Amino acid sequence: MLFFIANCVFLLRLLGAYVFRPNGLFPIKSDQQVSFTGLRSPILDEIGPIPVDDGTRKEVITQFSTTMKTNKTFYTDSNGHDFIKRIRDFRTDWDLEVNQPVVGNYYPLI
Repeated sequence: MLFFIANCVFLLRLLGAYVFRPNGLFPIKSDQQVSFTGLRSPILDEIGPIPVDDGTRKEVITQFSTTMKTNKTFYTDSNGHDFIKRIRDFRTDWDLEVNQPVVGNYYPLI
């Protein structure tokens, strides 16, 4: 299991929609062995166990790696209705300054 330590400073958190604000640039690998099972159907919305005994708030992530030649392009699901084209470290609407590479390339998947 990979996770980021959550940024718990209240003044830095926005209200409303979920905002991914990790405290650091690199994920931490859990000391505990976490097993999971992938099923085609039904789809489960449960992960775990998430270790909580250390008192650290965690932003649990899934990191995908591939050897495919994608030219930094990939697609994410849009609530089961469509796919959205993504390009790592790039935005079509403005010139992106990459000063938070983790946050800027984080896409919540539902």
